[in-house]
Amino acid sequence: CFGRFTEQSGRFSKNLREDVRGLLSLYEASQLECEGETVLEEATAISSEHLRARISCMDQR
Repeated sequence: CFGRFTEQSGRFSKNLREDVRGLLSLYEASQLECEGETVLEEATAISSEHLRARISCMDQR
């Protein structure tokens, strides 16, 4: 389901943090989460973390 964002191991790709559009897409998709959907919970956490980091970097410029 999230093949574009994951590695073969099923974990979210470390390269995802460089793909702002991908992070935004993942964040939007994760908002459809129902309680107990751990993949979507993880997607929310990871995308939020990386998007916040990108905003911090932009603020420092």
